Amino acid sequence: MWPARDGVIQLVADEQLADIALFLALELSHKLPDCVYLALAERDGCSLCTAHRPLARLARSRRVAVLGVGAAEA
Repeated sequence: MWPARDGVIQLVADEQLADIALFLALELSHKLPDCVYLALAERDGCSLCTAHRPLARLARSRRVAVLGVGAAEA
């Protein structure tokens, strides 16, 4: 599921992102599930909301806007 810009939640077929996420995980040496969210944010030009500091740092390094929660705010 993915919230659209108008606040409506949309279902996304994650198999479309599997290849991209796998390449990201290998390239960045990061966990595949996190890379699925990162790939989706990159593809759709959306912000990534996370409390996971390493993922937030990684997303920012790839110019993905981050809505940090807790430790990932900075």
